[in-house]
Amino acid sequence: MATTHTPTRDQRAPARPRSVQDGFVVTTIESAAGPDDDRSEGWYRYVLEAMGSTITGCRRGSLREVTRYAKQFARQLNDRYRSNASSPWMRKQR
Repeated sequence: MATTHTPTRDQRAPARPRSVQDGFVVTTIESAAGPDDDRSEGWYRYVLEAMGSTITGCRRGSLREVTRYAKQFARQLNDRYRSNASSPWMRKQR
């Protein structure tokens, strides 16, 4: 059973973004089970949210490492959105 992590003061993110301009924020980081073939501990589930969009991911590491990763991921998504840059995974339009 996963336990929910209550972020410390430095790790707290807004509960919900107020508008699209706020971009993605980390709303949840909680302890999680690893993939089916990995029974080791140290896995966390993180949730990033922006108005109408939710991204959920899992990552192995310490709580501090996963928190840092999730915040960096949110910043990268927001920077890409604000610069109107396309995703490297999108096909080029002809």
